[in-house]
Amino acid sequence: MLKKALALLTMICLLFSMNMGLTSAETLETENFKDATPLKFEEEEFNLNLSFSTAFEVLKDEKDAKYYSINLEKSGLVSFSMDQNVNIEYGITLYDVNGNVYEDYYTYKGDEVEDIFNYGLAKGTYYVKVYVNDGTGQIIPFKLEVMRWYGNTIEKELNNTIETATPISLGTNYAGFTDQAYTKDIYCFKTTKKGFVGIKGSYSPDAKLNYSLMNDKGVVLKKIVLSEKMSDENVTVFASSLPAGTYYLSVSQTNGDYINLAYLIETQFINENQFEKESNNSIKQANVISANTAYSGLIKQKSDKDFYKFYVGKNKTFTLNFNRLEETTFKVNVLNSKGKIVKSFTTKKGDESFSKLGTLNLTKGTYFLDVELLQSKNENVIYNFSLK
Repeated sequence: MLKKALALLTMICLLFSMNMGLTSAETLETENFKDATPLKFEEEEFNLNLSFSTAFEVLKDEKDAKYYSINLEKSGLVSFSMDQNVNIEYGITLYDVNGNVYEDYYTYKGDEVEDIFNYGLAKGTYYVKVYVNDGTGQIIPFKLEVMRWYGNTIEKELNNTIETATPISLGTNYAGFTDQAYTKDIYCFKTTKKGFVGIKGSYSPDAKLNYSLMNDKGVVLKKIVLSEKMSDENVTVFASSLPAGTYYLSVSQTNGDYINLAYLIETQFINENQFEKESNNSIKQANVISANTAYSGLIKQKSDKDFYKFYVGKNKTFTLNFNRLEETTFKVNVLNSKGKIVKSFTTKKGDESFSKLGTLNLTKGTYFLDVELLQSKNENVIYNFSLK
């Protein structure tokens, strides 16, 4: 359980891996919850938002079932695992307080500890049923382990429609878990003014992940599919200038299996006057910039160039700052008014930190910055820079 917890916490820290099963739309009479055993959680000393609970129980036979209640005092994540049995497939069903089925998964037969599923939930009370999905026997022991983590950067199920979409804030990163194939996780964000919206998404090693951006009517504006890939990198899936309004982001997987896949989304919003304006692919088309202001741009492909123009009123020393990106390098040329290179810099690979690229000792006059993408595994790369 500790190993699993560390894996999930690693994913959460990137903000601040899968099991097969069947989902049912049935509801259960809440009478079955009256005798549910409340799960008691023990908090971790190093993280009070993280706690664990373990239930050791016995089913009388294959027709028996045990019920447990989980109290979430705040929104967060619940994660389930069970010890396998070589002769039994255990089933585990998650319900809300009204008896609506959220998930219904089962274990494989075996002798290992198996991760069942992870679920982002809103504050409230939930119920879990443990039963025999396949197999027979008398006096069937089982061990259920539950991890609970409180946090607002996890999707909140059920969020499969725009009416039930999980609200998110631009500038914050979120984690979610896919449902069965072709069922979407939907998020809602709002912008109060026109600006550039950038959204990054993660890969999955087990399935294609579909990312769609929709307007307030649910009409798809853009869609991208990330193929199966073993990678920790998050890539830009949407990079667009959007007017003020309400938008939706959906994530789904389409490998055809009922798999609970983890994914991450990163979001950002940049004011319109601080983002490049295309086309700015030549000196004549250069965007005018000022010192002491942070700017952002988008390189769509390696052949793309972005030019910026600035004026120096008197002899002055500037510091050029640029963000370092994982597995990505840029070349930044500083040109004088005649287009001659007076200095050239190459960024280093990094962790998206904003750091000093170099110093410029410039005399009075007009200058240009020429930003080029040298190396990247992906296209549509967002960068940030400033002159101070």
